[in-house]
Amino acid sequence: MEPYRDAMKELCQSLDLMGRVLIGVSDSAEGINGTLSGKYENVHAYTVALLGPKSPSSLKIDDSYRPQLQKFWDATALLSEEANVPLFYMNEEQDFKWSTCKCEDELFPDLKIALQKELINTGGELSSIDISDTSKGYLTPKEWHEKLLSIQQEKKQNDEEKDSKEDDFVLIDCRNKKEYAIGHFENALDPQTKTYEQFPTWVKNSAEKLENKQVYMYCTGGIRCEKASAYIRKIVPTTKGVYHLKGGIHKYLEEFGSEGLFRGKNFVFDGRMADDPSTKTKNILSPVKKSSEDETKQEENTTMKTNNVVGKCLYCGVAWDTFDNKIACTVCRELVLICSKCRQGVVEYHCDEHYHLRDCYFTNLNNFPHIHELQSQCDALQELFDEIKVGRKYKRKRNTLRKQIIKIQTEITSRKESKVNSTTENANKRKNEDDTSAIEGKTKISRISQ
Repeated sequence: MEPYRDAMKELCQSLDLMGRVLIGVSDSAEGINGTLSGKYENVHAYTVALLGPKSPSSLKIDDSYRPQLQKFWDATALLSEEANVPLFYMNEEQDFKWSTCKCEDELFPDLKIALQKELINTGGELSSIDISDTSKGYLTPKEWHEKLLSIQQEKKQNDEEKDSKEDDFVLIDCRNKKEYAIGHFENALDPQTKTYEQFPTWVKNSAEKLENKQVYMYCTGGIRCEKASAYIRKIVPTTKGVYHLKGGIHKYLEEFGSEGLFRGKNFVFDGRMADDPSTKTKNILSPVKKSSEDETKQEENTTMKTNNVVGKCLYCGVAWDTFDNKIACTVCRELVLICSKCRQGVVEYHCDEHYHLRDCYFTNLNNFPHIHELQSQCDALQELFDEIKVGRKYKRKRNTLRKQIIKIQTEITSRKESKVNSTTENANKRKNEDDTSAIEGKTKISRISQ
């Protein structure tokens, strides 16, 4: 697959595209997943390249792009022939998801195209899922919307009738908790994962909650929940069906925008950090000039979004949904939601999992000039370590604390040695100065005597 990767990289470079593209190389042929940014015409040319020379879109492309596209198609055809595998082309235009933005800065610092065994890493836990199982249980955005409306109506009716019967459905957000924090569908369950690698463990631990239930799942673009839904069918065969949103939140917002059932913002993995439903553009492949009515509607949507903030500042609880790459937990580097007011005077930040370490765990020890401050941190960390020194489930936490304790102890020792060396140097310097003064004094006396 290296020749295919190289051909795609050359294509992207010729189109001045930046971003990240992962190409699956496992036995289950996972496909391609990525995000690219650039001028509309150039990004559109890339999509045409991946759809292939026989797609209807290829007939509409400007002739100026044909040399680059043809070179990519020739490389793809040659690889297909040599490897004796089908041609690597996308099925339809709907496989692509579009966003528009007016950005002063680049959304990505560079271009990276890589070969991966898993498009989204699970430590190999989901690598056994066959590609044919991932397309089962699809719900289009419209079908998903109608189903959620039905679920909401049923819940409302049960609440009004004070019916205590248990829900026969589970709505699962397959994303990580920082993504869930700033936007999600109402009544969605948050597995509280920091990485997708943790999701299979959550499924195993939650198997009983999923039995005899209809399971509905969603994620950002539909990739994660494809494998996750297949995994649940495998681990919990007693469900009443497992369904997932085709195209993920992104496709749903293309269809319904801020008028849909998604609340908040959609977390994205580029410079924007989040995608606002009020800015979504439908049918971007056939853009039309906005009417004054459309512009007025978008202004109303922009006003509405200020009342649609679901995120909260971790420190004070005020409504806040703006992530910043510079605002990350000093322990685990997880992004944290901290409002601008709470950022004032804060040396380093801590996520909810490590908030209890806010007074004793810091990366930059130079912010604490006094040894007694470091010793106080070390003592507090040691006390926490002693509380969890037994038990396999605390192994990761113990390692985190142990490393920081050693780091502080090393810093304390270094400072003490530096202080001793400095004291010795000063003493020697003073002694040399005294000796020099004594010699000069004797010389003066000698000269007077003469």
